[in-house]
Amino acid sequence: MGKKLFDPTPEQKKAGLEHVLFEMERLVGSAGTLGHISDQKSVEAQVLFEILLLHGRVLLEFFERGTRSNHGKNADILSSDFGFPTKDVHLERSTRNRLNKELAHLTYERTGNEWQVGPLLVPLMKRCLEFAEIVVSGPLRALIDGDQKQLERWSQVRDVLRGSTQVEAPSP
Repeated sequence: MGKKLFDPTPEQKKAGLEHVLFEMERLVGSAGTLGHISDQKSVEAQVLFEILLLHGRVLLEFFERGTRSNHGKNADILSSDFGFPTKDVHLERSTRNRLNKELAHLTYERTGNEWQVGPLLVPLMKRCLEFAEIVVSGPLRALIDGDQKQLERWSQVRDVLRGSTQVEAPSP
């Protein structure tokens, strides 16, 4: 007999939504702060850039992974848990490969070339905006009704994403 598939409860979904919000806040926060640093080669800029990449990668898995991993309790948070369809974010192949190779791996395949973060951020932020819209004014709002602070945070992220999807992202 196979392992029972994890099916999150409404309480777990509400907590999971808070985790998704955290990831989006870190993504847009690091991108916004990075854009205000004049020396993109500074340690501060590089740290912010790695934060951006890390939270971006977490969100990519949230949006693109259709099934839970076979590790532990199979408790990965997936966009499909919230009725939001799993969908490819449409990153350029070179951007996705580089993200997978260079972010958390020490490898000889690191290119040493500067990152162009726009090919990662623009499509990912568009997908984040689609999700934030259904949290703030769609069917997912019911999960956060009564939590005014979380609703305000989601609204802030949505508003930043609305503006960010119209501009090109900075590159470190």
